[in-house]
Amino acid sequence: MIGHLLSETSYGIKMQCFSEGEESEFSSMMICETKVKCVPGASEYPKDLSTRLNSSGSEGNVRPATSPDRSSDLFYLILGCMLGVLGLILMVFIEMCLRRNRQQNIIQKYDPPGYL
Repeated sequence: MIGHLLSETSYGIKMQCFSEGEESEFSSMMICETKVKCVPGASEYPKDLSTRLNSSGSEGNVRPATSPDRSSDLFYLILGCMLGVLGLILMVFIEMCLRRNRQQNIIQKYDPPGYL
């Protein structure tokens, strides 16, 4: 985590990955602006002022950085909950069927059908 940043200040960020004996090239630069200091009663999510630079580092093609859409997050949260509940119901139904089958086998074992 990056610390000691000033609020409402733009910073250029490049990333690089390291593994055993190797290192990657630096990523393209991403310009991000830190958020406003938290004030009681203020919105938790101020407008995103991030921009990306092209790989040469110039600001020729400045476009807004992509940020996750909050409504799609809610959609996937609801969808995941519904699928989890359906999976749980399916497991309970399968367990009930298996118990019923075992009980019927036990009854037939001790009470074989009469041939007379």
